[in-house]
Amino acid sequence: MKKIIGIVVVVVLILGVVTFINLQNSDDYRLDYEKEIVKYSKEYGVDPFLVATIIRQESGFHNFISWFSDKEDKIGLMQIKGELGEEWAKEMGIEDFSWKDLKDADINIKIGVWYLGKLQKENSDEEIVIKGWRYRGVSKEEIPEGKPGYVDAIEFMKKIYEEKYQEELKID
Repeated sequence: MKKIIGIVVVVVLILGVVTFINLQNSDDYRLDYEKEIVKYSKEYGVDPFLVATIIRQESGFHNFISWFSDKEDKIGLMQIKGELGEEWAKEMGIEDFSWKDLKDADINIKIGVWYLGKLQKENSDEEIVIKGWRYRGVSKEEIPEGKPGYVDAIEFMKKIYEEKYQEELKID
């Protein structure tokens, strides 16, 4: 029995490594979920290129969900922690919401874009909005000073998305 369990563990690890390598070798600047990005960007007044770039940075547009996910994990395309998702959904007035609902790409994007819109209302400086996203769920006092590399990466990738996807992410 131990031998079978050992084989299963090895197979699962190999599949995990192969999946990780495939994700790393995928199109670096792909775009999926355009309709959802445009819809919620328009609804919450957020730059769709920023949303696409954050999704690309957080999940590479892969809505991979672990069977072992729980409320403490980051979930879905925008990598929202379950407990934060529940808190934000409550603020949004979404009833009967469970952290498991974040596994749905549409809901995940909606809640993530809503939060970006909330950050934007608090401060119109995009760098501060990106930093707020990076440290989501952390009090302002706990956010480190300076400009983290994450902000630089988002700003760089956003320029590429703006050039590559003008039509796909156009808000009418």
